[in-house]
Amino acid sequence: AGGRPRQAMSPRQAYFAPKEHIPVTQAEGRIYGDIRWPCPPAVPSIMPGEVLDKRLCKIFAASGKTQVKVVK
Repeated sequence: AGGRPRQAMSPRQAYFAPKEHIPVTQAEGRIYGDIRWPCPPAVPSIMPGEVLDKRLCKIFAASGKTQVKVVK
């Protein structure tokens, strides 16, 4: 299955960078900028600064999340 997402910037850089909310359907390839994520217990699907891929967008959508916070 899928491994860890590609790290594009440090979690700190992503957390403090300017961000915008976009539909999860348009988030593939964007850098995740939030600290909340759907995950199995204690296993985050994605961390701030990692790139959202198709698999992760499906996880967000399946969890009922329609918007994600990404780095501008």
